[in-house]
Amino acid sequence: MYNGIGLTTPRGSGTNGFVQRNLSHIPNRPKRDFKDYNEMAPPPPVKKVDKSIAVHDKKREIEIKCIELQDELEEKGEKEDVIVEKVSKLRKKLTEELESKINKKEEENIKELKSLKEIENKKVMDAFGIKEDEFIEGASLNKEYQELKKQERIIERQKREEEREERMKREEKRRKRDKEERERHYERRDRDRSRSRSRSRSRNRNRNRSRSRSRSRDRHYGERERDRSRERHHDEKKRRHHHHR
Repeated sequence: MYNGIGLTTPRGSGTNGFVQRNLSHIPNRPKRDFKDYNEMAPPPPVKKVDKSIAVHDKKREIEIKCIELQDELEEKGEKEDVIVEKVSKLRKKLTEELESKINKKEEENIKELKSLKEIENKKVMDAFGIKEDEFIEGASLNKEYQELKKQERIIERQKREEEREERMKREEKRRKRDKEERERHYERRDRDRSRSRSRSRSRNRNRNRSRSRSRSRDRHYGERERDRSRERHHDEKKRRHHHHR
């Protein structure tokens, strides 16, 4: 024993009494207090490109090109009026190209949004079972139209019920007809079987009669043969007796 730990004596324990620490023991670690998901900080928002900043950068590029043209013309020794005119033409040209690109991009975005909206509307109509050819905008607020549609649904439901009843009647008739046909089939089968049994019994009777006749005929023939053999034997004895005398 060491420091109050271990056995008082190693006798009978099958060990030498040496004390060592348990390497497989896992100590209890304090649990971490995880915050609730809702209390956690939200993810950083995705930064979108500001349209005005992008347009400003494009305009800045236009001004840089104009300044470069102005410097080039000044180096060539062009007059100031000519320089101003050429720079203004270039600025006007580049600005019109930029505006046309912006308008074209906006039209493409509008078309894309329209197509996405149409796809979304089609999905919603499919989910609610609304037919596109029967859809009328604002019909849900028209009481007269809704009452008319209600009456049409009632008529269609009654028609479906009548068709279902008619179908059930036809099915019942068909089952009854099949049952009668099966019963007739079974009756015919039983009748044929009884006829075949009676024929087989009559054939067996005739066969037995013929066998009994043949047996009686054979028996009668055997008796006659025996009588004849006796008579022949008796005649032979008589002849022998007469011959000895």
